[in-house]
Amino acid sequence: MGLIDTIRVPYQGQNVPIQQLGWATPRGNVIAISMYDKTAASATVKALTEAGLSAYNNKQEVIVSVPSPTLDTLEKNRRRIRELAEEGKVAVRKVRQEFRDTVKPLPEDERKRAEKTIQTEIEAAIDRIEADCLARQKSV
Repeated sequence: MGLIDTIRVPYQGQNVPIQQLGWATPRGNVIAISMYDKTAASATVKALTEAGLSAYNNKQEVIVSVPSPTLDTLEKNRRRIRELAEEGKVAVRKVRQEFRDTVKPLPEDERKRAEKTIQTEIEAAIDRIEADCLARQKSV
């Protein structure tokens, strides 16, 4: 249910992904979310509405209407994909910085060897993120 996967719902003092609050099932042009905790349904509807989706609670589950995509919606989705990819790259770079802080006490030759290895892995991870981003943008 990629349409709702990135939406977070305020629940018990935390912003929680929807898939942790219930399971989603596609039904034609709607997605039905069966909530594990029925008290989270109203917060889920509110989060979905704020994300620009039409949602309501029918007492048993949260129903999300899946609109036919317009050019504006497709571009909005592409922008969101780019934003998520950039967030992923920032997180990977943060790991690199944390790693560098960890290896500072090592002797210089070991530190340089470790930094070179992590840099190779960081570049590979960023390349994978960029490739996934491009692939997902084309599929939208």
